[in-house]
Amino acid sequence: MSKIEIGGKQRDFSLDLYTFRVAERRHNVRIKASDFGDMGMGDLALYLWIGLLADDPTLSEDKVLGWIRNVEPKTQQSWLEMVVDAVGSFGQLGEEVAEAENPPMAEENGLSTGKKSALSPTES
Repeated sequence: MSKIEIGGKQRDFSLDLYTFRVAERRHNVRIKASDFGDMGMGDLALYLWIGLLADDPTLSEDKVLGWIRNVEPKTQQSWLEMVVDAVGSFGQLGEEVAEAENPPMAEENGLSTGKKSALSPTES
């Protein structure tokens, strides 16, 4: 768990199974592992809020967005770097899940074009 100064005080920050579960149960926010493969800037703000649920499980996303809006860009950058580092451990898992959910198309593997796949046991 890391510390972050936000909202006028030092707070605990952790992106882990606990904080994601708190987001699901208390705030009705569900994040799939495959979502980590394609993140936008808004997702980073969302993950900052989720990480702060380690400090206060009742904290609202709107409250955190207010804190983000009222600080210098340099401070926002340091927070986002912390989030990116924390998400990194989940990123590999997300990419693997996304690949499993969306396998390459059969044509790309030569399966529906009449071509033999590299996985074919024998050529006829």
